[in-house]
Amino acid sequence: FSPPLDEYGMPRMKHFQTNSIEDLQSWFEQKDISKLLNLYMIQPIDSKNQKISPYALAAYGTNGKYTSFDIIRRWFKVFEESASQDIRIIGSSTNPDPKYLLGMRLVSGFFATLLNNPISKHSPLLAIDIPKSWSWLFLPRQQLFWCMQDAIHMCTKLRNRLLSTSAVMMMGDGLVSIDYILQLIVLRSKFNHNLV
Repeated sequence: FSPPLDEYGMPRMKHFQTNSIEDLQSWFEQKDISKLLNLYMIQPIDSKNQKISPYALAAYGTNGKYTSFDIIRRWFKVFEESASQDIRIIGSSTNPDPKYLLGMRLVSGFFATLLNNPISKHSPLLAIDIPKSWSWLFLPRQQLFWCMQDAIHMCTKLRNRLLSTSAVMMMGDGLVSIDYILQLIVLRSKFNHNLV
């Protein structure tokens, strides 16, 4: 089932809890059954460069009926709760759902402004050393945490676009196509392009 969200965008704990088979039966007949799962994974970073396996922090069913602002409130709540336990969240990665992408834009200040932004009350902020030659990256140099789209989804999108016979992909003014990659493989050394 899809639990309702609280004022922080968090699912209400133990909302669907019963010892009654009748209650359970009525929920199946009347309540919104989750078709999606939100899974929060955590990857600790060790200062001694030890490899620590990621693990699940939380999981709950959802119907997708939430807003970008619910997501942002949830991110800030998780950040604040973690900080109260001396855990520093460095970044967040998610699939390319438009609600999450808008949340990322607003939190990071990427061509967007979040009114009443709670970032200003937190310190220390992460300082991002953006090279001066990167005039194309319009991102504030100080961030509470880093947001990015999940790399697997980005690579899948890129692959699908490259292999599509009808889709067009542009980078700047240039057209990206599989033909150029095939030329690289044939004409250049693998040591230069690292493609197979």
